[in-house]
Amino acid sequence: MTQEFKINDDDLVIIQNHAYKLSNLPADLKFQLVQKLQSNNDQAYTKPDISKIFNLNDFEPIAQKLLTPETYAYYRTGAEDEITLRENQKAFKRIYFKPRVLKSVSKISLETSVLGSYSSLPFYITAFHGASFDGNNEGELPLAKSAGKYDLIQMIPGLSTIPLKQQVQSHGNVEVDQWLQVYLRESFDEVLEKIKKAEETGKIKAIFFTVDVAQLGRREHESRIRDRSDYVKVPQLASDLNWDDLIKIRQSTNLKIILKGIQSVEDAIKSVELGFEGFVISNHGGRQLDTTRSSIEVLGEIVPELKKRNLYHKTEILIDGGVRRGSDIIKALALGAKSVGLGRPFLYALQTYGEEGISKVIDILREELTITLKLLGVVKLEELNETFVDTIDLYRNRA
Repeated sequence: MTQEFKINDDDLVIIQNHAYKLSNLPADLKFQLVQKLQSNNDQAYTKPDISKIFNLNDFEPIAQKLLTPETYAYYRTGAEDEITLRENQKAFKRIYFKPRVLKSVSKISLETSVLGSYSSLPFYITAFHGASFDGNNEGELPLAKSAGKYDLIQMIPGLSTIPLKQQVQSHGNVEVDQWLQVYLRESFDEVLEKIKKAEETGKIKAIFFTVDVAQLGRREHESRIRDRSDYVKVPQLASDLNWDDLIKIRQSTNLKIILKGIQSVEDAIKSVELGFEGFVISNHGGRQLDTTRSSIEVLGEIVPELKKRNLYHKTEILIDGGVRRGSDIIKALALGAKSVGLGRPFLYALQTYGEEGISKVIDILREELTITLKLLGVVKLEELNETFVDTIDLYRNRA
């Protein structure tokens, strides 16, 4: 919703990627800026009809206008200089396709199975915090409803304000499973209690432990908007979390245990050797350690190493970070991922158009996936492999 327009001397403005307080600007510049802001606010912003949305990137500028500055900053921000945040998207553009022609592609299939769970499309709604911001009292419920409607898997966030049982009921699709994301910030007893509740639903088939939050990243863009330079430390348990802790937790449940936040060959190999059913290559959307490599680049490095050690078939690899096109998803699958998680696009769609926006994201991706497969000469996802992509530029020519 459009906020009542007020200007204070302590308000921040961004000029060439630097934040300044209005009170610190030269008087003439401040006057011109205030006049422009007031002029721009004379007409209340009206979001475009959803028919004007052509791709996933179209949702973000609309969200920027509709959300409070603090909420938008929380959603889009990355750590420090946001190099990893940008690289997550840019790296996909350095991968090129190698199509096959003269193949019958009149009928294609986008169905897949991930960690033993059916999905009509090779992507899932990944977990993210903040769906209830700016007065969205439904929180993640529209996401759960849409996932159920479209035969998609939803990863329920551990920090959701909506009760777990309610989210499972909102999904409503008995044929499609859900997953639960967990932060190890609580005591082990509290974590085990969450797992028990997940087991009781009968719908949640896997627990995704976020393993890259021993310390929260320094998210300076958001701090500037909030006018705070301090950053938050994660409670002690997360800082002390180790492989033995996760092994103990795994021994307490029959649910699949997946590690979310793997970023190196060494950790990927260890997770498979220790018997975890899968892992997510993720850098937390560029919000943790800046200048880590893009998720897609890490995927391209991990898969050959696992195959070399005959470990690839013993695990399932998922990936998230920077996916904005159906073609991005196909590239990840060709390089060995089983499915791809999307976060921010669903969050922006949710906060701008609600369930209709979520449906739009899914419809756009389905169309892009279909077009990409047909032009690539592929009938079903199982046919994809590394021979369909050129990755020569993936590991060089970084911005």
